[in-house]
Amino acid sequence: GILLRQLKSALKDQSDAVYCQAFRDFSEALNKATVAAARIATEQVYQHVIAENDFYEACVTLPMRPIVLGGDDVTLFCRADLALDYATTFCCAFKQESERALVNVFKQYLSDSGLFPYITASGGILYHKAGHPFSHSHHLVEALCDKAKVLTKSVYGTQSNKVGPAALAFYRVSNATQSNLSQLLTQAQTFS
Repeated sequence: GILLRQLKSALKDQSDAVYCQAFRDFSEALNKATVAAARIATEQVYQHVIAENDFYEACVTLPMRPIVLGGDDVTLFCRADLALDYATTFCCAFKQESERALVNVFKQYLSDSGLFPYITASGGILYHKAGHPFSHSHHLVEALCDKAKVLTKSVYGTQSNKVGPAALAFYRVSNATQSNLSQLLTQAQTFS
């Protein structure tokens, strides 16, 4: 959000064509960074599976299923013991890959913005049983992502030009529930 506000401000006196091109360049760079970071994190899962099972490489089935990969969104199912490693690897790789992908955007449009030349990723991990309803799981993961983003933004505040660190929020549900995240946290943290 910080980078987009700065980009909008830097382009306020530019033509519509320049404005549209700048945002297209940003969007393409963001997508490139997301895909590259996901590739790095997936490679780590692949190497882990190879090492633990001593598989012949042509016969590997990854214990994960991508659902969404594009823009700045990544949604996937992943074996529980690999999820945190995947997410942390993705976040570290995303910071590095965004710096590579956004170099031209910064040179061309944001050279004197004072911003860090990268962006960070925040996310949520929900540990649940395989049969847990997807639609409710998805809502809980979105709430966890929002919680992580709030933490990221709280480091420097929303009016700062500094990008906050990557953050992950995670939670484990053991049975199907229709409760939202705040209700689940209240129930889990309250003892009678």
